[in-house]
Amino acid sequence: MFKEELPDQCPPAEAIDHAYPESWRMIRGATALPDHFLSHAAQGMPCPTIGLECRFSSCSLFLDKDSALSAMKKLPRLRKKFDHLALLQIPSGAGMSAVGQNGHIDFWWFRSFDPVGAVISIEELT
Repeated sequence: MFKEELPDQCPPAEAIDHAYPESWRMIRGATALPDHFLSHAAQGMPCPTIGLECRFSSCSLFLDKDSALSAMKKLPRLRKKFDHLALLQIPSGAGMSAVGQNGHIDFWWFRSFDPVGAVISIEELT
């Protein structure tokens, strides 16, 4: 059902199938690729904190551009890693999500959905 193998109890009970007419993803490069939408877990990174495996298995999105830029400002390592912001329009039926603090979205894609196809535009960060 999901694109990635998820830990037990993931997505969490509060996750819902929700449409996002506007959401933002930090990416590297001016062209969206499938790998840009993989979770840290799917990229083979070890989860740094016990108990956060489910969040670590999600794709991080932001509700609006300002939230994404604010996260980059607070975490300079993100600015070094990513040089573009992708604007996505996500319909219901794309996956399950949970909105957290500061406009952050944890998103677990359904296998049937192509996030690259949901990209509307890509902006270079200057």
